[in-house]
Amino acid sequence: MPWIKAICNWVKHSYCRLAVAVISSGIIYFTWLSFYDHFVLSGPEATHWYLLDRIFISFLIFGLYGGLSWNFHHEIQTFLFKYWWLIVGFYLLTYFRTRDLFLATFKLTDLTNDSYYLPSMAIYALAVILLIYLICIAQKVFNMNYWLKSIHFLAFYAYRAFLANVFWDRIFWQYFNFKQLALQNIYLAVLLLWICTWCASYLSVYVVHHLWLKINGSVGPS
Repeated sequence: MPWIKAICNWVKHSYCRLAVAVISSGIIYFTWLSFYDHFVLSGPEATHWYLLDRIFISFLIFGLYGGLSWNFHHEIQTFLFKYWWLIVGFYLLTYFRTRDLFLATFKLTDLTNDSYYLPSMAIYALAVILLIYLICIAQKVFNMNYWLKSIHFLAFYAYRAFLANVFWDRIFWQYFNFKQLALQNIYLAVLLLWICTWCASYLSVYVVHHLWLKINGSVGPS
C-alpha cells in the first residue's frame, strides 16, 4: 500500500524513526485486536461483525514491519544469525501456546471459529516469519543453493495452494473419516489431515495451472 511505502521512505535508516513507527503501529494493531476480541470474538457482535477482521488494520504490522525490515536487513540478518537459538525458542514457546489454544476449542476446521485473531496468534505469526527469515539466512550463509529450485517451485504455487487448502480440508474432514479419527487420536488425525491437504492442494493447483498453460500457451515453472 502507498502509505506503507511512504512510512518506510520516511524512516529510511533512522533508529529513532524506526522506534516511532514500530511502537505506534504496534499499539494501533494490538488495540485493534483487543477491540475485536472484546466485541466480536468473545462479545455481543460475534454474529454481526464477523467479517470485520478483513479490514486492513488486521494486517497492519505484517506489511509495515516487512517493509521496515528491508531498510534494516543487514542488522536484522546479523542479529538473527547470532541469536538463532532465541528465535527458535521464541517460536517453540508460541507454537505450544497456539497448539493448546486450538486444541482447547475442538473446532480445528470450523471457519466460524476465528480464534486465530487473538493477540497471541499475531505474536505466533511474527515468530513464524522470524523463523522463516532465519532459515533463509542459513541457506545464504551455508550456500544451500540446491534447495532454491524446490523453494521457488513451492513459492510459485503457494498462494493458490493456500486457497485450495480449505476446499480439500473440508472434503477430507467430512468424507474421509478424519472426524472420527480425531475422536480416537487427535494428533494422528491432525498430522494425516495436514499431509493429505497439503499434497492435494499443491497437486490440484499444479494440474490446473498446467491445463491453463496448454490452453493459453503461457509460461510458468514446471
